[in-house]
Amino acid sequence: MNIFIGYKPNRHHLQSLVECRIGHSHLQAMFSSVLEDTKKALVRADDPVNIHRLQGTAKTLQDFLDAVETSPEVLARVNSPQ
Repeated sequence: MNIFIGYKPNRHHLQSLVECRIGHSHLQAMFSSVLEDTKKALVRADDPVNIHRLQGTAKTLQDFLDAVETSPEVLARVNSPQ
């Protein structure tokens, strides 16, 4: 499960993620760039502590980007009548 979209997603949080996807593509691009830099650093890392830290950073960045990407569908499900 994504840390940004939990089992009971908050509508306001989802709306923010949708707005990030639609109106703030530069923010998404920045996160993607940082993720790529983190992956490159992970390949070069040799210290186990640094590897774990970089893995956590990469996972969080990827979770954010995935949450932004899937937020419109999740928001539609949350807003749909039961």
